[in-house]
Amino acid sequence: MKSYTFLSTIFLLFALFANTASFGQITPVKSAPDGGFMVYFKSGSAILDATAQKAIDAVLNTSKEGENISLEIYGHTDNTGNDEANIALSRRRGYAIWDYVMAKRKYDVKHGDIFMNGEFVPTIDNENEANRAKNRRVYVVIKKI
Repeated sequence: MKSYTFLSTIFLLFALFANTASFGQITPVKSAPDGGFMVYFKSGSAILDATAQKAIDAVLNTSKEGENISLEIYGHTDNTGNDEANIALSRRRGYAIWDYVMAKRKYDVKHGDIFMNGEFVPTIDNENEANRAKNRRVYVVIKKI
């Protein structure tokens, strides 16, 4: 399990930096090279806003209705708050995405995993608010199976 966590962390960091031209503007969803996407959240929140929902719909619409898919969801937080609260928040963020996709009932999700990383896998240091905003995210990979 440790090697999987380490490898997924390395891949996640590669995906984030390989597809990021500028960190100046944070968008609700940002594509990654493996077909995954990033959803950003407000501090302390697991609410999926309308802009993020539309962007997720655009990604999901690339799959055909009834198609078998698997989901990998990686929830993250900044370092504000204690470890237990951040793990719980990353879980709620992951389930916000999961619940949204499942509510669509357009896809047959054959397999799904939600990983709760809390503050332990930052993309950048948490020294200021701009950096913390980049760490409040959920990374989602949809695979056709």
